[in-house]
Amino acid sequence: MQQAIALDPNNYVPIVNLGITYFQLKDKKNAQAQFRSALEKCPLDSIYGRLNKVTALLGMEKDEEALKLLQQTKENFKIQPSKIKEAFSDWNLLANSPEPPAGIDEF
Repeated sequence: MQQAIALDPNNYVPIVNLGITYFQLKDKKNAQAQFRSALEKCPLDSIYGRLNKVTALLGMEKDEEALKLLQQTKENFKIQPSKIKEAFSDWNLLANSPEPPAGIDEF
């Protein structure tokens, strides 16, 4: 992933993935550094950018902001069920609470 980032530092996907890897290794400092970097690069004009931004927000422990962005994304884009499932998979991995946040059942 670090080679992918070095080759294209503006590609947010490997940055988010590296953040997830650090998160899973319980390296909070490096995970959050990657997520901060991704937040600056994730475009809001694409569904993938938005869903990766949701993941980065979760990794930054900003669950409410992540849910708000997910709800806005659902309203602004036609999201396929597989993408919603993918977002919830990241939610289950990164969210602070083991319980889904209020409003998640609206999806």
